[in-house]
Amino acid sequence: MRLNNVTALVTGASSGIGQAVSSHFRREGARLLLTGRRERLDSAEPDDLYVPGDLNDETFVEHLAKQAAESLGTVDVVVLNHGLQATSPLTEMAYDDAKNVLESNLLSAFLVMKHFAPLMPEAGGSFVCVSSRLGMVGMFGQVLYSAAKGASSCSPRARRSNGPRATSVSTSSLRV
Repeated sequence: MRLNNVTALVTGASSGIGQAVSSHFRREGARLLLTGRRERLDSAEPDDLYVPGDLNDETFVEHLAKQAAESLGTVDVVVLNHGLQATSPLTEMAYDDAKNVLESNLLSAFLVMKHFAPLMPEAGGSFVCVSSRLGMVGMFGQVLYSAAKGASSCSPRARRSNGPRATSVSTSSLRV
């Protein structure tokens, strides 16, 4: 599928699935806005716009959306691929770690959707939420990660009635 004249934001682009999605979109002709927590993105190409930052910070997400609007105009596709895991039994997990897992996997996706939906075309815009099989089946030591991914799998279904299309893709163990 050619993605000429398509502008895409890929979060969590500095490694793994996000890096693979970015490479594929680039090969297919998309213009890319990439973000991740790392200061530098070794896999970025000269035409890519990479903006490092923390998607848990609403000020950063607002800045990212403003930069996208100024540099790219509209954003056709947003791939919400960022997140983190904290492996620990529920009774042993520190509250701050639990909060960070929920913010990094769920609430930050809400912030991106909130600030990027206005930049998407009336028809044809798409959010793709990268979730996990653990959001459907859970796993010992991954209670909050599973809960956050389960919620991120459901949020696209709730969005379908207004605004851009939203889809969830659940992964399992992958080697990219």
